[in-house]
Amino acid sequence: MCLIVEIGPAGEPFSEAEHADVWKKNPHGGCVIDLGTSEILYRGQDETAMRDTIVGQRNVIAHYRWCTSGPKDLDRVHGWQCHGGKVLHNGVISEWVQ
Repeated sequence: MCLIVEIGPAGEPFSEAEHADVWKKNPHGGCVIDLGTSEILYRGQDETAMRDTIVGQRNVIAHYRWCTSGPKDLDRVHGWQCHGGKVLHNGVISEWVQ
């Protein structure tokens, strides 16, 4: 199952050890969204790029994918723009249409 992590502006920054632990359990891609600007800072399947984006961040929401259905590809890495907003989810969305 996927993991969604929110780090508020007053929270402790995400550490390299925390990222390594989460990626080890959820290694099929990730996304980081800035909560202040709604900008997608990273969306992909490269562990190093995800680490470089999330470590030290505050005021972000991050998604780490664990593939429970569908292939391990970029199309299924969560963090999508949809109707002017962003979508992250944990689980399977039946009949998803982008």
